[in-house]
Amino acid sequence: MRIDLVVKMPASETWAIEIKHGTAPKPGKHYSETCDDVGADRKYIVYGGDDVFPLGRGVTMIFLQKLMQLITA
Repeated sequence: MRIDLVVKMPASETWAIEIKHGTAPKPGKHYSETCDDVGADRKYIVYGGDDVFPLGRGVTMIFLQKLMQLITA
């Protein structure tokens, strides 16, 4: 499983971001483990829906506009 973007935030957090097509994507089989390998503090999957919800194992499904708000906050 690949991670599309790893972001080092100013507060020393590492965010792993995977971008998926559609409104009901599922994370890949090893997404959470790959995030752990890069030391991700936050794990996001960006999708085409309009809600934010947890998927388990620290992974959050999020829409792009909301992720951008979090990044710029």
